[in-house]
Amino acid sequence: MKKIIAILFYLILFLLINCSGNNESDTVNIEWPLLEKGKLLLTCGPTVNICKKFIECAGGEESFIILIPSAKVENVVAQIWDDSVLFAQAGANNIKIFHTWDRNEADSPEFVKPLENAYGVWFSGGYTWRLADAYVNTLTHKKLEEILLKGGVIGGSSAGASILGSYLMRGGENIKGIMTGYQEGFGFLCNTVIDTHIDSRNRYKDIENVLKNKPELIGLGLEDESITVISGDYIEIIGSKNIILYKSHKNFITLHPGDKYDIKNDKLLESIDNNRDK
Repeated sequence: MKKIIAILFYLILFLLINCSGNNESDTVNIEWPLLEKGKLLLTCGPTVNICKKFIECAGGEESFIILIPSAKVENVVAQIWDDSVLFAQAGANNIKIFHTWDRNEADSPEFVKPLENAYGVWFSGGYTWRLADAYVNTLTHKKLEEILLKGGVIGGSSAGASILGSYLMRGGENIKGIMTGYQEGFGFLCNTVIDTHIDSRNRYKDIENVLKNKPELIGLGLEDESITVISGDYIEIIGSKNIILYKSHKNFITLHPGDKYDIKNDKLLESIDNNRDK
């Protein structure tokens, strides 16, 4: 009888130790979203200064830049006009509008020809589901990847920034709902979810809720008037607002204007605030 009690005691002890070990940490091994070639520029709303930065990343005022207004559900003509005016005011001399909502057209060799000579592609704001529905996993998508591989830049504002990640947290027609509708983005940043307007629309907790369900992801939360440039292993913050880098739903860091962050080594390299730890 004593032997049976002893065996049961050690069995219970073994189970308690193993169960407590499984709850020690919520962290998982994450593949950091390194950008091997090219650049990404993420923001919440375009301005002339943002367009100037984008033109600089694309190689200068004579570089061929394509504007894609397809995230707009209505008033696409107005969006075309707004984007064209901003980029013209910023000094771009060689721009072209590229637009469809037809996946078959987006998948056709004739339609994608302009992308072959482009060094910059800009996605306007609107609804991410429109961009996902029209372009994800088409020949257009492949040509966009080639632009990065040759050292070009792809950028976007609001929905045009969110689509550049791998997971769409607002891929439904109702942008207030999360984790509904289309969920696959272009994936130029692997294992990444990107949200925008997190300050003006009080969305700070939304990415945390996504990461609770998708712990394999990291999150980038963009405040209004922030500008994020991603190149190689690095995130550089310009503009006048911050971004939040969510390493998990419990672990995040605020990156301020002037900060440069090494994603691979998880380290702040530069900051305009000399009092901050590096």
